[in-house]
Amino acid sequence: MIARNSMGSDHRPLCILQLTHSGRYSKPFGHQQPVIAYHDPYLDGPAGVTPDQAPITDAELEQLQASYVEAALLAREAGFDGVDIKSCHRYLLSELLAAHTRHGKYGGEFQNRVRFLLETIARVKAAVGDELILAVRLSACDAHPYPYGWGVDQEDYTLPDLTEPKQLLHLLKQQGVSLVAVSAGNPYYNRPDITRPFDTPMVGATIPPEHPLESVARLFSVTRDFARDLLTRGYLDANKVCIACSRCTQIMRDGGKTGCVIRDADVYLPIYKAGRASK
Repeated sequence: MIARNSMGSDHRPLCILQLTHSGRYSKPFGHQQPVIAYHDPYLDGPAGVTPDQAPITDAELEQLQASYVEAALLAREAGFDGVDIKSCHRYLLSELLAAHTRHGKYGGEFQNRVRFLLETIARVKAAVGDELILAVRLSACDAHPYPYGWGVDQEDYTLPDLTEPKQLLHLLKQQGVSLVAVSAGNPYYNRPDITRPFDTPMVGATIPPEHPLESVARLFSVTRDFARDLLTRGYLDANKVCIACSRCTQIMRDGGKTGCVIRDADVYLPIYKAGRASK
C-alpha cells in the first residue's frame, strides 16, 4: 500500500525473500548456538565459540544447500518474486568467503571460498528456473584482519581491496544473479559503523572513531549507489534517511524484531521501549 501511494495505484513492488544462515551468530531458540566455518581468534569468544568446537563439515554444508533449495521453492509457492541468498556481515556464507584458513573444498584458494555460494545458487536456479529472481546481499569488504577478512588489504584491513569481490560479481552474473545488494563490515565486530554509520551508539557501545558521513562515503565508494528519490528528484528526502541513532540495532541486540524507531515509530518504538525495560 505504501509503495502504491508513492508510485501510483498500478505499481506492484518486487517482493524478494532473503534466505540466510546466521552461522556463528545463530540463536535458533533465543540463545547462542554458533555454527562456524573455521576458528577466528577475533570473533570466537564474543560469539560463544569454544576452542574445541568443530567447524561445520563439507558434508554438512552440502546438506545445507538442500535447505536453501527447499526455502526457495517455498518462496515461489508463497508468491515471492525472487530470493536473496544472503552473503554479508559475517554470517555463514559471508564467513566462507574469507575461509583462507579452512581446509577442504570450501576453503583456501579463491575458487574454493566462493564455491559454496555459487553451488547454492546453481542448485536454487536448477530448482526454480527463471520463475524467481536471484539476488545476493554481498559484503564487498568486511574490515576484518587478514587472513580472516574478505575484500581487505592484507597489510591494513581497514582499507578495502575489491579484487576478489569484483571477480565474484562476474561469477554471480554468469550464474544468473540479476540483483546484488552491496554492503560492508560486520555489525558484531569492533567497527559496526562500517556497516551502519552512526554517531549515537547503542547501549554499552563506543562512539565511532570517524564522522558518520565518512562511513557513508566508504559505503558509496564500494557500492556506486542509489534509488527512486535520486531518479525522480535528484536528491534524497531528508525525512526518510537514517539519522544514525542506533535504535534499530539496539532492538536486535535486545532480541526484538527490528525496524526504524524514528520513521516507523508506531510499530517499532513500543518494541524498543519493551526491550529496554526488560534489561
